[in-house]
Amino acid sequence: MDWPLITHMSAADQRRASGNSVLVIVIIGALIFGALVFAARQLHLESPASPHARTLLKLDSTLGATLEPLDAQSARALGGGSRVDEMVVTSVAAGGRASVAGLRVGDVVEQVDGRDPADLDAAIDAISTDPTNILVNRHGSQVSLNVPAAARAVARS
Repeated sequence: MDWPLITHMSAADQRRASGNSVLVIVIIGALIFGALVFAARQLHLESPASPHARTLLKLDSTLGATLEPLDAQSARALGGGSRVDEMVVTSVAAGGRASVAGLRVGDVVEQVDGRDPADLDAAIDAISTDPTNILVNRHGSQVSLNVPAAARAVARS
C-alpha cells in the first residue's frame, strides 16, 4: 500500500540530507582552500608587544625617527651597511630631534655615541637627554650628525 504522506516526507528527508551533504562539502572545501592559502604565504609575524618591538618604538619616540634592522638586500640598495646589526632610517618626524640633526630616510646608523646601534637600550640611554653623535653611512659616505638634547630640539621647532 502506498501512503502519500509517508512518500512525501521520505522525499523531503532525502532533499534535506542531500542539501546537508552539499553544505558539508562546501565548508570542507573552504577550509582546505584557506589552509592552502595560509601555508603558501610566507608570514613573518612579530607581536607588537614583543620586547624588541617595544624598544624600537621607544627609540622612535626618543629620536623622532623610525629605525629598522638592516637586511643584506637593503644594504646593497643603500650603498652601505657592513654589519648585520646596523639600523636603517625609514622615516623622520618633521621638527623632531632627528630632523634637526639632519638624519635622512635611507641613512644607515653605524654608531650611536661610539656604540653599536643594535644595543637599543644603550642607544636610547645615549639619545634620551644629552646631545648625541650618530655616525651614519649615507649612500657609501660616512656622515657624522649631532642630535641635540631633547629640550633644545623642542625649542627650535
